[in-house]
Amino acid sequence: MSEAMSPSALKPFGIKRVCTVWNISRATMQRNKVLALHGAAPRKKRGPKICLADAQVLEEIKIMLRNSPFVVEGYRKVWARLRQQSSVFSAPWRILHIMRESDLLALTRRRASPGPRTHDGTIVTQRPDEMWAIDGTSCMTDQGSATVFDREFAAGVALSHDHRCQFISHAFQDELRFVGIRSSPSFVRSPEGIRCVKRFIRTLKEQLLWLTRFATVDELDVALRDFAHRYNNHWILGRLGYKTPAQHRRSFLLEAA
Repeated sequence: MSEAMSPSALKPFGIKRVCTVWNISRATMQRNKVLALHGAAPRKKRGPKICLADAQVLEEIKIMLRNSPFVVEGYRKVWARLRQQSSVFSAPWRILHIMRESDLLALTRRRASPGPRTHDGTIVTQRPDEMWAIDGTSCMTDQGSATVFDREFAAGVALSHDHRCQFISHAFQDELRFVGIRSSPSFVRSPEGIRCVKRFIRTLKEQLLWLTRFATVDELDVALRDFAHRYNNHWILGRLGYKTPAQHRRSFLLEAA
């Protein structure tokens, strides 16, 4: 049509005029012209081209999970470990899809709405040993129930805790003052104020306390010390750039030196 001669002007109509009358773009016209001459080309995957098929990535995931020092790993940790250990560079959503299709995702609980918050729910420190948090849980042994606390001693730091009677008691508060730790209680009925330590307690239960039966409290104490070493040197955290606590501490000390 664009090459047809105008009877009045005795000139070709031209592509621009024809596309304007037909209300289509010139790119659309050219694309349809190519399709009419050569047929439709096979469609290719959009985005960057992948080097490994899903089956190969799945095999790498299974190898990583078998060699992991922990019982279960979420897809974000799997994605980070694959990049660090096996040079499998894939998008997190692809790792999630593959693990979901293969029933490899860790079990999670549905979160209930906690209602309106009394603060923004964020506690951020600028360096290690600036603020600690404390919480407790219990574990059954053959000698009875044992209470497990997550706590150490240090001077010049703040200790965040909830309003349990153990933590607001005069004896506990006197001990904090004696060792030079500043008490920093969270808001009443706001457990998210110490969410970091509560998340650690959950990991401790899922990786150790709910999986092992302890005969004595001394056996539990040895297992807790071993888990602390394993956690600090092998458990990666997203808020630390997918580094372990030990790696993050070493990086901070090197930068501060």
